[in-house]
Amino acid sequence: MKGRPEPRLSNPEWIADLAFTVDMCAFLNELNVKLQGNGLLINDMVSKIKAFEQKLKLLKNGLLQKDTTHFSELRK
Repeated sequence: MKGRPEPRLSNPEWIADLAFTVDMCAFLNELNVKLQGNGLLINDMVSKIKAFEQKLKLLKNGLLQKDTTHFSELRK
């Protein structure tokens, strides 16, 4: 509600979780758009999904090393 304080907005961990979720939704939206391309064959779609799975592995490894390069909102 407007004007009512929200305690989670002062919690840095909650803000970081929200930023991570925003970045992940952006990655998923990008994949979704790619999968909706005209004239895509099933093998093209499978390739895009496999590439996304590899991207997720790279992102995970980066986060384990505290690298937020690809997470613009989380970096903020």
